[in-house]
Amino acid sequence: MPGKCVLVVDDEPNVLKIVGRRLTAMGYEVITAGSGEEALKKAFARRPDLVLLDLLMPGMDGAEVCGRLKENARTASVPVIMLTAAGMGDAETRGIRAGVLAVFNKPFLTDAFETIKDVLEGKKNYWTEQE
Repeated sequence: MPGKCVLVVDDEPNVLKIVGRRLTAMGYEVITAGSGEEALKKAFARRPDLVLLDLLMPGMDGAEVCGRLKENARTASVPVIMLTAAGMGDAETRGIRAGVLAVFNKPFLTDAFETIKDVLEGKKNYWTEQE
């Protein structure tokens, strides 16, 4: 859906570039951040429509970033989708506790981009809580 803004947060520049290109091609405006601290500054300055967030980053990790976004009135309702290279078990649990809608393993498949599209277009309300 044109006009929607996605904040992509990852400490790997190649991931930011690849994901950014794909989302831009889908018609979304993309803002990138290479750290948790930078992500919070950008999210608070310009509220995105969705945050695509890496879990494992130096300094402030994705779970902490998500928690801070959810604690702030301006960004509390912004959907967060988490990416991880850590495997699903612990990463998924930490993401769900922090308030994410979905968790995808890196390298992620087309499903992640379909989920982003569905969430931004209001087609589905994802929640991947699995015990």
